[in-house]
Amino acid sequence: MGRSDYLTAATLNDGSCDDDFADAVSGQNAGRVRSALRSRYTRGMFNGAVGAQSSSRHDEMFSLLAEAFESVHHVGDWTPHETGEANLRLSLELIQMELIEAVALCRCEDAVVLVRSVLETANDGLHFSALRGIAASGFSEHRSTVESYLLALPTKRLPDESLPSLKQSAMQALADCNHSA
Repeated sequence: MGRSDYLTAATLNDGSCDDDFADAVSGQNAGRVRSALRSRYTRGMFNGAVGAQSSSRHDEMFSLLAEAFESVHHVGDWTPHETGEANLRLSLELIQMELIEAVALCRCEDAVVLVRSVLETANDGLHFSALRGIAASGFSEHRSTVESYLLALPTKRLPDESLPSLKQSAMQALADCNHSA
């Protein structure tokens, strides 16, 4: 059973529940990753986002990752077909988390802007994913974003129990960004 099996199976507008993407999607097959991200199917998009993280072609996928990230924001646009352990709202949030981690691996200014905007939200889960992606990328382009994040962290409206771990994740991301400079 794959991680995506826990998600609610849902489609966006005219999408279909295509089990072709129900299994893990290898990042080595960029065409399959792109198709999964375009599938408009929760489980396919989740697996596509995970596959994109292991791809060597992150930058080529940025616009598709950003489009997919935007599409999973509006629960009302999705039609559930099979309820999983994670309800639809949580399923879409888990997809967002995988997508933003993949976006942070893209080396373009638009990716830095999108990651920065996510770190300004009040969603600690997305923060952890963005910081994990920044740390994995090690791109110096993210340094100022992480420095600003650390300065603002004490004033952010986030769960108190998340703050120490978020600070630790941000410090690790900053260290990885500084290491690659």
